[in-house]
Amino acid sequence: MRVLRHTGTRHTGEIDMRLMKQRSQTRDVHPADAIQLEAMANRGEQDTRVRWVHHLYFADEATARQATEQIEAAGWAEEWLSAQPEPYPGWMMRASRDVVVTAAEVVEARAFFEGVAQRHGGTYGGWDVRRVPKHALV
Repeated sequence: MRVLRHTGTRHTGEIDMRLMKQRSQTRDVHPADAIQLEAMANRGEQDTRVRWVHHLYFADEATARQATEQIEAAGWAEEWLSAQPEPYPGWMMRASRDVVVTAAEVVEARAFFEGVAQRHGGTYGGWDVRRVPKHALV
């Protein structure tokens, strides 16, 4: 399989061995997570510490706060907890952690967050990565 790496306005045919190794190590990666991991590799983020953000949705504030307690107990930080803007119902919660994301961790995190969402009648909306803010790079 060829993985194309974007280099400015051209693509090269170089095989990214780290991505191939990561794919072969974890066959249980959800298709949406595989897309995210490949995008990270294409941006050169596979060995970079990033802010890993997970999105969860709940019917009301009380259940969102209960889920937040469980998520924080597992070592994740509450990055955002707020009522969704109109016309969307319910509450949105974002949990984050600054890490180097691996395929194995992605599988574990999806299982954890889907479980939390299910236990609290919510929905897991997936994840994204962002640059770690400069003040957090200590």
